[in-house]
Amino acid sequence: MLTKLYRRNLRCMEYAECWINGKRFVEHYGVVGKKGVTKETGLTDPKKQTKDFVSRYAAQGYAPLRIEDQYWLVVQFPVETQPKLQDTDMIDKLKFGINNHIGWLGLGIVDGYDSGQSECGKIVVNIFCVVVDENIALDCLKKFLPKIVDCSNIKMATRKSNPRCDYELKYTSTNDHSFFL
Repeated sequence: MLTKLYRRNLRCMEYAECWINGKRFVEHYGVVGKKGVTKETGLTDPKKQTKDFVSRYAAQGYAPLRIEDQYWLVVQFPVETQPKLQDTDMIDKLKFGINNHIGWLGLGIVDGYDSGQSECGKIVVNIFCVVVDENIALDCLKKFLPKIVDCSNIKMATRKSNPRCDYELKYTSTNDHSFFL
């Protein structure tokens, strides 16, 4: 189980997280948007190690981030046809790549994906992420995505975690500034 804690100061937001990897207890901490430091120790008593981790960081002002203080970010890209079974491998690789990238930067997680038609009839895939800082996440993904996917027609939009809020287009690689889920 992953435990994530955050604290804000005047300059930045910091993260501290821990999890169990086999017989190792892993701690990862740093500034949101940067890879941070990873420390591994032997796994002795997972519940106690996690409790000690939380206590140590809580004493420094870290706490879980409320869902209301997070953002949904969607990465949208067109595909030729409705995704078929063979396309799910590509989508899974993209989801894994994004999740791995934003996770190691303390930014968030990929929550899932869907596909459908955009307002102009194009078939699109939407990858949904929950992130702690929309601007840092957008900047990091703009740099990362070209390494794993064709970004000539990609869009990214965000909204607060309130489901009554609409997504707002924050990035498009084209002159098309329309956005539809």
